[in-house]
Amino acid sequence: MASDHNNHSSYREKLIEHLFIGELLNPKGSHGMNEAFLEAFLKEVFTDEPLPISNFKSARVYIEYYVGIKNASDRTGGRIDLLITSDEAAIAIENKIYAPEQKHQLERYYNSLKDPKILYLTLYGENSEDHAKLEAEKIDYHPIAYNEHIINWLNQCLQLSTDKHL
Repeated sequence: MASDHNNHSSYREKLIEHLFIGELLNPKGSHGMNEAFLEAFLKEVFTDEPLPISNFKSARVYIEYYVGIKNASDRTGGRIDLLITSDEAAIAIENKIYAPEQKHQLERYYNSLKDPKILYLTLYGENSEDHAKLEAEKIDYHPIAYNEHIINWLNQCLQLSTDKHL
């Protein structure tokens, strides 16, 4: 019974993280900062390449986005923790904190969306357990870290909101 409680608590905590991050990323979020937080996030994580989205106003943010039933070979389907879409791109964010990686998880997300950018969010920016396989299949993903990218981004959000309200 304690195991079920721990699994439920862990899921609830992860969902709260998704809701918090998703709300800040959402250009229509209650924060009143429009697309400023989303733009800051993308600039924080895509430093070595052009931003996948330039029309931030068209962006939508989904939490626990359902991409279908997992098929028999585990190559499509599942739920994406956070999904950012626009007319230009889809960005899937897998929030992997204190949870094991599911079989073919990033590959399933890649196969379920049209040429997505995939961000693999962990405490310290670790690679996926399937890194070698993903690399061999030319599935590009970006490891990002709470202790670097998210902390920097949250500080930027604080600064942006402080500057707006002065």
